[in-house]
Amino acid sequence: MEAGIKELFYFLIAKEKNGRITLNDQQMNTGMAAAILIELTHREYVKMEGKKLGLKGHPRLKDEALAEMVRRMEKAGKPRKISRWINTVGFFRGKFYNAVRSNLLKTGLVRSETRHFLGLIPYNIHFVAKPKIREEHLKRLKKSILENKYETVEDSAIALITGSSQLLPRLFKDRTERKKAKQNIKELSKNNPFGEAINESIQAVHAAIMASTVAAASTAGS
Repeated sequence: MEAGIKELFYFLIAKEKNGRITLNDQQMNTGMAAAILIELTHREYVKMEGKKLGLKGHPRLKDEALAEMVRRMEKAGKPRKISRWINTVGFFRGKFYNAVRSNLLKTGLVRSETRHFLGLIPYNIHFVAKPKIREEHLKRLKKSILENKYETVEDSAIALITGSSQLLPRLFKDRTERKKAKQNIKELSKNNPFGEAINESIQAVHAAIMASTVAAASTAGS
């Protein structure tokens, strides 16, 4: 399976039977933003300048999701805080998710089916076309996290995103395993193989999630 970090993240959050995303907007946006930024960093298309993230040159990419982020960075004209790029993914979420789905459709890992609302208005539903492959990746990811050993860069990146985006309950139903996974991801975040830019991305994702959680709690209590 040829899939990048963002495609693996999509696999993690999509329901197998109907392809629907059940996360809240904040988790979706920050998780996908982190996946895109980590992938760009790993491929050395972006770099940290102080506390801000900017482009290295003017890369021209075939991957539409990465290309869309590059276009946004070029339009900004200068490095920005990572929290700004996370907000960019949220604001233009449709473009980024459509690009990721397009990548998965090309590989045959996701299929599209057209249905009609009230028999008139067409809309598309995207299904996981190869659930066995999805299950294999999720099993490998769980095993990697519990053993704190990672076969691929993609798996270690997804582990970090999973921990920072509060997605561990989706992977680990058992409370003891979840506690162990949380400890291992915390250790990975201290010794991650990606460098400063990834540390900043993960911290920004965690801060965004915590901020939204606090805001939701305040609204509920008012």
